[in-house]
Amino acid sequence: MEGIVGILSILSWPLSIGALVCWIMEIIAAFKKEEKPLMGILSIVLCGIGGFIIGWIHAKKWDIKKLMTIWTILFIASIILNIIVVAVAGAAAASGMEGLEIPAQP
Repeated sequence: MEGIVGILSILSWPLSIGALVCWIMEIIAAFKKEEKPLMGILSIVLCGIGGFIIGWIHAKKWDIKKLMTIWTILFIASIILNIIVVAVAGAAAASGMEGLEIPAQP
């Protein structure tokens, strides 16, 4: 099972990199589309989730609806894949502990 966990973990990297690229593109759009840089600064300061929310709030206005849809798909796929990784790793750890006895304390 360790091999499966490793493969699934490696598969999560492109999703994470794609989400990072989407966040950077949202920040660029925030600075380009707004007269004041407040939304771009907030997107940076509030990290990915803040940029995600700000991006969806202004998606139509900034014409980044397609970008936000891609980012959402990557985000959800990453969460699902990471849940699977944790479940598989937990099952592997549990099966590896079968038959182990805890020694009695004197």
